[in-house]
Amino acid sequence: MELNAEDMDDSACVNLGNAIIMQAVKDYRHALGSAGRGNRGARAEVRECEEFFRSGWFGKLTKIDPEYLIKRLKEEDQHG
Repeated sequence: MELNAEDMDDSACVNLGNAIIMQAVKDYRHALGSAGRGNRGARAEVRECEEFFRSGWFGKLTKIDPEYLIKRLKEEDQHG
């Protein structure tokens, strides 16, 4: 039996969406720190995370402005 979003209650869907976003933010923070040290793989991860943040899927998961999120995370990385 497959489980789909219609089978889950709204709070479970919201929690899953939040967990996906928080993992992407964690990955982005880590990649930003490593990219600053010249890691090409990390620079690719930064691009992939930014693509996700700007994607339609991200927009379905949250109302957060992706450009605002990216800007804040970059500022956080620059200021330690």
